Amino acid sequence: MCFDDFKLLYMQMSIGVRRSIWRDGLISVGLYVLPVALMVGSFWLTGQRPWLDGPARPVLGAARGVPSVLGQNWTESSLHTRPQAEVGRHNGNGGGKLFFREFFAAIQVRPVLVNLTTWGLPVLTLAVGVVEFFLGLYDKRWTGNEKTLDAVSFVGSRLLIRPAVVYFTLWALPWLFPGQKGVFAWVPFWWGFFIIAVADDLTQYWYHRLHHQIPWLWRFHRTHHSAPYMGMSMAGRQNIIYTVFFSQIYLTAALTYLGLGEAALLVTGVKSLITLAAHSSIAWDKPLYRWRVLHPVAWVLERLISTPATHHAHHAIGGPGRDSTEGQTLAVCANRASFTGKTDSRTYTDGDGVGHYKGNFGNMFFLWDVIFGTGIITRRFPSGYGIKHYKQEEWYAQFLWPIFKSRKVGSELARGGPVVGDAPLNGGQLVDAVLAGSRGREIGVATAVNGARGGGETLRDEATLGRHNGGGLADGLADIGDAAVV
Repeated sequence: MCFDDFKLLYMQMSIGVRRSIWRDGLISVGLYVLPVALMVGSFWLTGQRPWLDGPARPVLGAARGVPSVLGQNWTESSLHTRPQAEVGRHNGNGGGKLFFREFFAAIQVRPVLVNLTTWGLPVLTLAVGVVEFFLGLYDKRWTGNEKTLDAVSFVGSRLLIRPAVVYFTLWALPWLFPGQKGVFAWVPFWWGFFIIAVADDLTQYWYHRLHHQIPWLWRFHRTHHSAPYMGMSMAGRQNIIYTVFFSQIYLTAALTYLGLGEAALLVTGVKSLITLAAHSSIAWDKPLYRWRVLHPVAWVLERLISTPATHHAHHAIGGPGRDSTEGQTLAVCANRASFTGKTDSRTYTDGDGVGHYKGNFGNMFFLWDVIFGTGIITRRFPSGYGIKHYKQEEWYAQFLWPIFKSRKVGSELARGGPVVGDAPLNGGQLVDAVLAGSRGREIGVATAVNGARGGGETLRDEATLGRHNGGGLADGLADIGDAAVV
């Protein structure tokens, strides 16, 4: 992609969305820095210099040692030979902290997390999925094509691609940054957990949000939202390209290489449990809303982490006014395009007032939606799930687009299909057409100009006539590239 291509993608977003991205992006910089600043501040207040003491031992119960919360660790033999009072004075908390460390060592938390993040989560997903199936929570919506797509995504994305990405990243980092392995191993465990939890989930929040707000990116995330149901079967339902470029995977792998592997292990386990529970069709949060005594707990949880109610609302059927093109004009120059005019930002929720297709982007932490104002909390569940323009595209097209395209006429995933997207600017599909032409395809741009001027028809009408009559803008662009015209 050249600079003009990125500029055109940027122009697909409305002015309001662009401003919110810039504003929230600056706030995010502060959020990324916050855990590190708090850690450094705590060291300054307590006079600690852990980077001078060597790497910290893990707090997760290693086989040969008993770890410390503060990063100052002792072997089992030293703990038994030193008087308890002396150990207590060193850590500033008497025997309580000693008991805490011995407890973690005794229950061997680390092997539990290793098993959970390797084979444990897939087994848990399958087990909960079986329960959902026998409870009849999928009904007739789980058709043969949907079953195949869910199964392929589960095996391909979750069991093969994600581990492969982590392995490749950890293999490549020593070549890219030699001598940097373990440079942050001195970071105390719980500070490392805090740092990774914020960095990993905030990065995924932005990755997720941008795939909703940029029409060109939406098609890579569309597979996850096309499911007309919620549950374990669709939790890992993702396009292969979307999975390969999961930004938070690379970030967490890099922090692991730098010495925060133990903390990354715990973050992965906790985050996976929260996100799976949020996708489940078993609404574990309903009792929190039903019993008044639990309302304070619900108030905190629903603002801190993703729950079934908040995340199901994100998967509600509908989206912004995709059929509205009122007031939109396309200015075509040699290699650039821009949009002006009015757009329709209404959200279709089938009248239930619950669905929030344009927000609730948080994965582990719903807190990001609270901070950036992208969240809605109703404590209710939507009446339907999926996308209104879903054409039940072939499983291979949804999983492998754009490598393989759909044969469904009018599908977003078909050759020359429309870029419907989940973005406030509903003319993004026309920009996408010019984007194809901007790569040296003067014929496509000329066709767009002629189509806009011909016969007093608008560009949208010309494109429609072109599809039906075998000519016009749509066919012209389809012959020279995978343009997307509505």
